Amino acid sequence: NASWGFYGGSEKLLQRAIRYAASKGAVFVNAAGNERADLAITNYYPAEYALTTQNSIRGLLFVGALDQNGDLWSDTNIRTEGTNQDGFVATPGENIQSLIPLHLRGKVSPFKSGTSMATPVMSAIMANYMNTFPTHNPATIRNNVLDTILTTVTPNSITRYGKVYPYYPVEWLDFT
Repeated sequence: NASWGFYGGSEKLLQRAIRYAASKGAVFVNAAGNERADLAITNYYPAEYALTTQNSIRGLLFVGALDQNGDLWSDTNIRTEGTNQDGFVATPGENIQSLIPLHLRGKVSPFKSGTSMATPVMSAIMANYMNTFPTHNPATIRNNVLDTILTTVTPNSITRYGKVYPYYPVEWLDFT
């Protein structure tokens, strides 16, 4: 569960670390970011590692955020072209109750919004799958979860940049 990211150039050390984690059985779930950016034209890492056509990390999945109505949250980054991830996935990420340090209680709202709030939902879905199929490798886990989403979830669409783009709103998947 990586609820962070950065724009710019690729970090080879980070890419190697994610590949190493995948070689040890970890699936890497990454927040898509909260700047309304198009990840088809803006490199946002580590999500970009799932999208590059050469040497993509197939055990990595990035996730956008849904609002409280189940629609794409207004500030989430999206991917408008190229389907190397096989579909843009979003999970609940608006007005999610979060943990607040004791010294900040009463000073800040415990309810947060963004792809950092959505990423743990997809991480839990991945963990549920891994619990059901413990011998599957990270790429198989990611691909099977995406296949399940693409075959069982009705896509919604969003209009940005004058075009309509599909996305898949996911609240939970059961693999039993």
